[in-house]
Amino acid sequence: MDFSFNEDQQILRNTLAEFGRRELAPYYAERDSDENLPRTIVRQLGAMGLLAPMVDPAFGGQSLDYISLGIAHEEIARHDFNAAYVLLLAGLAGAILTSRGDERQKAAYLPAICRGEAVPALGVTEPAGGSDAAHVKLSARREGDTYILDGEKTWISNGGIADHYVVFARSGDPYRQRQVVTERLAETAGVLPEGTGAPLLSPLSPTSCSLLPQGG
Repeated sequence: MDFSFNEDQQILRNTLAEFGRRELAPYYAERDSDENLPRTIVRQLGAMGLLAPMVDPAFGGQSLDYISLGIAHEEIARHDFNAAYVLLLAGLAGAILTSRGDERQKAAYLPAICRGEAVPALGVTEPAGGSDAAHVKLSARREGDTYILDGEKTWISNGGIADHYVVFARSGDPYRQRQVVTERLAETAGVLPEGTGAPLLSPLSPTSCSLLPQGG
């Protein structure tokens, strides 16, 4: 069996290696020390088609295969680990929205994430259960047109810098978890800006909150 990269994958690898050497590596230590990843870099990654690239092109993605996605992560991380983390979170949020969201939600969130215009965060970890997504305790209770989130999260990836948060919560059945997409959570919940959020929510009504219909 041949495990070599195909021509397109090798071109991708070479292109990103050059981009990393030229654009990311020279100032990585300074950005890391300042705990700052400029949005200009995020938009560059989006313009290169690297953010949630496996998403359907109808929603801004590239339908990239997962081997190529792995190549992208490896080459970007080689020169700027924090930039690669943006790729990781965009990919995770994109995969969840693609598999769990309805058409309206995909159209509302995915294009901006793919372009690098919106940074997503993932709220899974809880103080008592770590990142055990199947046993989260935080609840999502519907009130009118939104959901009240009640409970605790911690170590929210991209906490404090994100525009959208995919939060794992329960919406009734104690054995069934759901995913909720919220906006501007950090301003309301006191999430710290260092990139991982502090505990939050008791209770919290985000500016905008949307339950993904295919959660389970």
